[in-house]
Amino acid sequence: MASSIGLAFGNATTVRNDNSSRFGKYMDIRFDYKGTPNGGCILNYLLEKSRVVSQAKNERNFHVFYQLLNGADDQMIFRLKLNRSISKYEYLNKNYIFSESELDESSNFAVMFEALSVCDFSDQDIEDLFKIISSILHLGNIKFEDLNGSSKRDYIKSVKKGDFESEMALENFCSLLSLEKEATIEALINRMYKVNGSKQSEKVMSPLNIEQANYARDSLAKDLYERTFNWILYRINVSLEKSKYDSERVNSLNGNCVGILDIYGFEVFETNGFEQFCINYCNEKLHELFIELTLKSEQEEYTAEEIIWEPIDYFNNKIICNLIEQKPISIIDFMDEECLRPGEPNDITFLDKLADYFIKHPHFECIKSTRKSIKFIKRNEFVIKHYAGTVLYNVENFLDKNNNLIFKNLKELILTSSNSIIKSIYVQNELNENRRNETVASQFRTGLKKLMNILYSKEPSYVRCIKPNYEKKPNDFDAELVRHQVKYLSLMENLRVRRAGFAYRKPYDQFLERYRSLCPKTWPCFTGDPQEGVKAICEHLKYELDKDYSMGKTKIFIRLSKTFFGLEDLFHLRKIVLANKIKALYRGYRQKMEYRKIQKAAKIITRNAQKWLARRRLERSRKAKIVIKKFLIAYIHRFEPYSDINKVFLNMMYQRFLFNLAKNVPTKVLDKSWPPCPKPMQSISKILYDLNRKNVVRKYCIKISPELKEIMREKLLTSNLFKDKKESYLASVGVPFKIDRLEDHSSYKVLPSQKIDFLKSNSFFVDKSENVKYTTLVDKYDRHGYKQRPRILILTNRYLYGLDASSLKLRDQISTKSILGISTSKLSDGFIVLHVELKKEKGHYKKGDLIIRDDKFHIELIVKFISALGMETEDDFLKFTETAKQELNEYSLPHFLKNGSRKSIRIRKSTSENHLCVHKDKKTGRLIMEV
Repeated sequence: MASSIGLAFGNATTVRNDNSSRFGKYMDIRFDYKGTPNGGCILNYLLEKSRVVSQAKNERNFHVFYQLLNGADDQMIFRLKLNRSISKYEYLNKNYIFSESELDESSNFAVMFEALSVCDFSDQDIEDLFKIISSILHLGNIKFEDLNGSSKRDYIKSVKKGDFESEMALENFCSLLSLEKEATIEALINRMYKVNGSKQSEKVMSPLNIEQANYARDSLAKDLYERTFNWILYRINVSLEKSKYDSERVNSLNGNCVGILDIYGFEVFETNGFEQFCINYCNEKLHELFIELTLKSEQEEYTAEEIIWEPIDYFNNKIICNLIEQKPISIIDFMDEECLRPGEPNDITFLDKLADYFIKHPHFECIKSTRKSIKFIKRNEFVIKHYAGTVLYNVENFLDKNNNLIFKNLKELILTSSNSIIKSIYVQNELNENRRNETVASQFRTGLKKLMNILYSKEPSYVRCIKPNYEKKPNDFDAELVRHQVKYLSLMENLRVRRAGFAYRKPYDQFLERYRSLCPKTWPCFTGDPQEGVKAICEHLKYELDKDYSMGKTKIFIRLSKTFFGLEDLFHLRKIVLANKIKALYRGYRQKMEYRKIQKAAKIITRNAQKWLARRRLERSRKAKIVIKKFLIAYIHRFEPYSDINKVFLNMMYQRFLFNLAKNVPTKVLDKSWPPCPKPMQSISKILYDLNRKNVVRKYCIKISPELKEIMREKLLTSNLFKDKKESYLASVGVPFKIDRLEDHSSYKVLPSQKIDFLKSNSFFVDKSENVKYTTLVDKYDRHGYKQRPRILILTNRYLYGLDASSLKLRDQISTKSILGISTSKLSDGFIVLHVELKKEKGHYKKGDLIIRDDKFHIELIVKFISALGMETEDDFLKFTETAKQELNEYSLPHFLKNGSRKSIRIRKSTSENHLCVHKDKKTGRLIMEV
């Protein structure tokens, strides 16, 4: 995320690259002991701050300005007092070109804005940061008005009046940075000098002309941007650290780290200025490092080690580096001298000094040179023959850009701002310093020297970028351009050195320490000369001397990478074997130690367990004696009332009884058994028995359905009516009562289906709302001749219907209200007499008592009649005949005829084996039934 911030504030569009880095940076990535990245640091070198105020043809300012105008939301644009039109700003519309990257400005701004939050920039920091960026755009639109309008070198009196854009730019600049307007105008059109008096220095204000005011305004913009950029990188460095360090620790490069140097490449434009001079100087130093570490040092090492070697020629650019930087006489030193001399610095006098001193230098040319690699060199130009090619520099503004000068009254103005970032990048002590600031070139030379020290302490690897063409087109390779880059990057020389040299070299002791496990003679310990040990390893691996490797004075050199990689593969395989052996030995040792620990612990546990068990047995035996003694005493007094003496035995008895009762408690209604109990518990046993009976009955009653309840009610009524009164009662107890008994008779089953449907239709009922209470098939006897006739009886809540069993014709219809009682005998016969009230009124039954016989279901029939008539509580409704002849065990069953006369049926027990015999007495004409 930090890279997107660096791209926005440090990159710009150039003629060679749409995303060219305009500052050099060294990124240091730190790692912990496990190899995990845990921090980092970024060092920057020579930001091209002049790009803030002016850009070359077909180039742009830094990306952040365009991202802000195109990507910020409307509210932010309003707060920063900006206009989205790029043409409104002087610092942006000079030589402005359209770039394809503009299509992504909005998305790039969103990514950059998010990255600021990720890198621990607070909301206030972000707001203040973009206020500074916006204020720079407004600062560039401020114009000045001269005194009389005669010349640009005349003094000015104020910011240009009448120019609405200029006045608004001044207002917005002051508003964003919280500056006073009048103080800002005074600081922009005057320069403050300090005149040393007798006691203290005196401040004197000197007016500026338009050219000087523009220079002061632009220097303020460049200084603001440069300091803000440095502050951004510092904050990024702080966020990359795991904990908060001081500034010295944040900018240090100590620890285990990998460094990445990303710096501008060699630049050659149509017009090359001060920035290209510094950039190419940096590339010269990097190329010098490359030569030193790859070409020169390697060949010197072969010579020192007395390795047979054919030297390879290469170009050493140290002479060019000395031309630019070597003290006390170099281009940078002459530039600094010209900037520090009294009066206005002059680019031409600086160039003349260079020409006078370096006229005979092989890598320097100017207009005074006799031999020129470039035919037409102007008066204000000079040439340096770099390692990468000849570059023509224009000295215009060289001294101004090198001066790094900002007037103190402008610093005083900026220090009055309430912006938090400005307060941190400008300090009050700067106003008290009388010495001039170090020039840009000197600062760059110092920083580059520190960078070289860092790089010399590393083991460098190079990534060389080859530009295929100058038009930024894909799939287009300019062969001449590529060939030129390969040549000036010394890639061919490096390739020849690498091809003719050795891929790997190592001191004997280090090589032996690393690879001694590959040879039995050197493993595990070798006490001889390391060189002899290394030789033994190579001979064991069957390497050929002077072909696969060479032996130096202190080092071994392996020629081919293939050989070295094979050596490393063998070493890694050997490490696996050794690791497995170490692992096996360690596991065996660890298991042995674990076994000993377990064995020792087991002995201790066994010894203590035996002690504990012995103590436990002793304690249990003591307790057992006490319990047995108490139990015997309680047993002796077991028949006495419950007390502390006998409670042990009694409690045991009670417990046993309750456990036995829990296992054998009766669960059925008819099961009246109960386990025996001790004498002291008889009263409690009786209570438990009653509770159990109630509980069993309750559970049984809950499960009974309404139909079954009705049957049981009838059975209970049957018991009350017939128990110990009629001999056939016991036979009827196990037979459930039904409402319909027709289907139990065979004569009914043979009836045609249409007759059965007629019978079920109840069409013969007097009232269709009648409810059928009982239906059965009986034998009816005439009252006079006792002729037997089969009848179907249908009992409803209002009437008793008698139908002919074959024709289903209605023969009898008796109102239930007219039935006065029922008579039957005590024997097992099925004769029943229904006593009917005799009335001559219309609608009453006038035939006398109804005599019917049902040998199988006569008890059920009587109970149904009594239930339907609601006579359960009437004790005299059901009558049992008295004995007529006691010696014959004969009963008389009386009945009445329709005229009121009385007759009777004799029922007696049969003396023969034929039961249920019905016949008439020839003398009396009575009906006699033997049962």
